[in-house]
Amino acid sequence: MFRFLRPALCFALVLACGSAAFGKIGFRQLTHTFPVAVQRGTTADVKLHSNFTLDETYGVFFDRGEIKMTFLETEPIKAPRGGRGSKGTPFRFRVEVPEEQLPGVYEYRVATKQAVSSVAQILVTDFPVALEEKQENGTPETAQQVELPVAICGVCEKFEDVDVFSFDAAEGAELTFQMYAQRVTNKLHGMTVRGPRIYLMDPILTLRNPQGQVIAQNDNFYGGDSFLFMRIPTAGRYSLELRDARYAGDVRYTYCLEIAERPYVHGVFPMAVQKDTTAELALVGHHLGKTPRSP
Repeated sequence: MFRFLRPALCFALVLACGSAAFGKIGFRQLTHTFPVAVQRGTTADVKLHSNFTLDETYGVFFDRGEIKMTFLETEPIKAPRGGRGSKGTPFRFRVEVPEEQLPGVYEYRVATKQAVSSVAQILVTDFPVALEEKQENGTPETAQQVELPVAICGVCEKFEDVDVFSFDAAEGAELTFQMYAQRVTNKLHGMTVRGPRIYLMDPILTLRNPQGQVIAQNDNFYGGDSFLFMRIPTAGRYSLELRDARYAGDVRYTYCLEIAERPYVHGVFPMAVQKDTTAELALVGHHLGKTPRSP
């Protein structure tokens, strides 16, 4: 039918349709979540930073599971758009995680009456969450003390930022130290390769004994995220230092560090089993007791 319409009228129809389809869309770019972890079976308040306002949020949608996230703001908040690398404006949300929710990283989007946001991530953890305190904690002498097991949520927000946490451990304790930094930020829209300020955090972990000596260190294990296992040689107060391997920093370098004495499985061997058959598998990991292990 359009062949009978005049070109000018066709152009006007296209403009009208385009205006109707796109006039109310305004992209919501989420920049970071803090704290970035919530213990399962608990309710916690988090701040979600966005480059545009999240006013009139009516829902938060997760990629899987039964996690609930509720918008808490009751008054409009201005959220002026910042440039690339902007930290965004904080908005308060309440997160409810069922007891039966499996631990792991979950993706979510926020839906407002104007638009749906970009993707952000949050970690569901087995352990009580401890927040990094405001005072300086950059050395073993000024370290923030935590009780195990724990999921520490913090930020390496500035260049040359170092965070140190201390804990008491018994002789023979088999501890795992698992860092979530890249795995809880790698889907953020603005975390692209443009230099150290806006690239993903590249964490490195350093464990020191009560005398201050380095006894373990790891840079990359799960991609860029670090992991350590240590059988504690003597009882005492140990300290764990974390930082960016390049001494970079950014307000979006949020992380969660899990420290616990627990069985930890990295994988199984062999990795394949023929269907309709039975096979014995060996676990690959730490603190597995008498569980069959891979040779």
